[in-house]
This record gives sequence, structure tokens and C-alpha cells, in this order.
Amino acid sequence: MLKSLCESDDDGSLLGDAQPFEYQPDMPDGNVFDIAKTPNDGESGTWYTNSGSGQMRLYRSDGQPVVDFDFDHDHGQGVPHAHNWSVNPLTGKNNRGSGVPFSILP
Repeated sequence: MLKSLCESDDDGSLLGDAQPFEYQPDMPDGNVFDIAKTPNDGESGTWYTNSGSGQMRLYRSDGQPVVDFDFDHDHGQGVPHAHNWSVNPLTGKNNRGSGVPFSILP
């Protein structure tokens, strides 16, 4: 396999023309998991769609999540399903609820 990736019949490497990566100032600089996840705060009244999972999240007036629509996994409610967010009155923390079906079809 090494020979097939690194050597060619004309004594040159198949990767011989590869260019090095260059620094891009506008590239994300966070942890890979932080970049891939759906943000927990956003612009009031807007939807965010996670391009990796297809999850859609709506943000309420204070920028915190109000509902998620999940399309890529199942918690027993089927695919797709939703999660409602609510504020815990004791802690003031915004918590995501259990998954619920949102399709009228079984």
C-alpha cells in the first residue's frame, strides 16, 4: 500500500505535487468539538442549522435555545424528533428536555 501511495511508474511520488497548508486567518480556532456542535446561544428569533448533523435550533428573545429539531439519531421517539428547552426556576439554567416526536405520522 505504501508503494501505491508514494511511488509512481515515472520515479515521482503521487504526492510530489502536493502543496503545504497555509494559515488562513478566518479559519475557526476552537476545539474541534466546539466547532462541530450547535451553539447554545444565538441571535434572537433565528434558526441555526448544524451542517454536520442537520440539527436545527431556534433561539428565543434572550438568545437562548427554545427548541431543537434532530434529524440524525433516535432516542426512542423516532427520526425526526424535537427537544424543547426550558429554564429551571431554581437554578435559572436553560435545560434541554427529553426528545419528543414532532411528526403527525407514526
